Amino acid sequence: MPETLSPCRRAPVLVEHSSAEHRCGKRRLHYLPALDGLRGVAVAVVVATHLQPLPGLVAGQVAMDVFFGLSGFLITALLTSELAANGSVSLRRFYLRRARRLFPALWLFLGVWLGVVILFGSNAWMTSVPGSSQGAPQRLLPALEGVAGALTYLTNWAIAYHAFTGYVAIGHLWSLAVEEQFYLLWAPVALLLFRRRSAAVVAVIGGATASLAAAILLFHNGSGGSRIYFGTDTRAAALLLGALVALAWDAGLADRALSGFGGTILLALSAIALAWSAVGMKHPGPWTPWLGGWIAASIAAPAVVGGIVARPSGIVARLLSRPVLRYLGSRSYGIYLWHYLWATWLHSLEIFRFPLVVGASLICAEASWQLVEAPLRRSRSKADSKESLPNLPPGWAMRSRVKTDSHIGGLWNTAGAVKGTGRSVEPQER
Repeated sequence: MPETLSPCRRAPVLVEHSSAEHRCGKRRLHYLPALDGLRGVAVAVVVATHLQPLPGLVAGQVAMDVFFGLSGFLITALLTSELAANGSVSLRRFYLRRARRLFPALWLFLGVWLGVVILFGSNAWMTSVPGSSQGAPQRLLPALEGVAGALTYLTNWAIAYHAFTGYVAIGHLWSLAVEEQFYLLWAPVALLLFRRRSAAVVAVIGGATASLAAAILLFHNGSGGSRIYFGTDTRAAALLLGALVALAWDAGLADRALSGFGGTILLALSAIALAWSAVGMKHPGPWTPWLGGWIAASIAAPAVVGGIVARPSGIVARLLSRPVLRYLGSRSYGIYLWHYLWATWLHSLEIFRFPLVVGASLICAEASWQLVEAPLRRSRSKADSKESLPNLPPGWAMRSRVKTDSHIGGLWNTAGAVKGTGRSVEPQER
């Protein structure tokens, strides 16, 4: 999967910056409340899918592509925005911001879960699979393996190749692993490609095509569904196409092509494709509908992001900017971390499970926000405000330092720029 919800009373202002026409880094992205709302919808769909209020609901699989498409867009837009503001990008600061945003909440979550395993691991409710089995005791060795996989962001590969020695109830962290691997690889590659926009576009389209081709080949070669579903290579298409949306936005192409009726058509077609994917992916088997749904979702989810960014004042963006959805989006990282545990532990409660899991997940997400995430964000903002400007390239006018707040929480951390301040956007993982 992909931050501070400051009120935004007017449509976001996209600030242009002079730059060589063929280079990336011409614009800075300001707060877009609809992206918070989109992430809020996605995390709500994931929670509902795991709780199974409706038998056979698999829309959460499609929601993961929304997370990936949004994260690909935001990470790339962050990089181009910093390039536009400063003329360069510091990878060291980029990775430090990611670590500061992601690690503390994850460490808190893992510490609590491991403590519960030690105290109550002999109970069957520790590993009840939401919507499926009643579970069995959680053995300590697989639990430690799961923690190690989460801390190293390798959970997805451990699941794909069945590396855990037993069931681990935190397997939902696979999507965070996919996003973190993308961040590590894409940021330095993107900075090399940004020197020439055409090269960046070709590389992104080529990478997304290769990702979809890998899924098709693995599918027809009989590879297990786990390998396709959890692999970073097969999941990269949505992330890279999200990056493509960011490149189009940076060049102004998205605005020109989608600001009018074209944007409405794109959003409508993308929504239809996502709905079809959600239905099609219920039936693993032949080329269609499962693999067709996979490909459609990988393309349509980033397209939804593009439609929203191109029309930040459109009706869809206004609907997604509702306070409830924006709140869910801002807390989606914590919600995603905690919801699966509560769905596991409260599995046997049946009719009361849904409201209890939702309530407990929101409480834990808010506690994580107040105790860990928000204080770190405030300390980071203070540190950023003290930075000086001697490292700007020659010829650049002195200007106020751009502060980069997180823009969820991977899958999964939405927009942190505040109205009128000129702050750029940094993705917040789920």
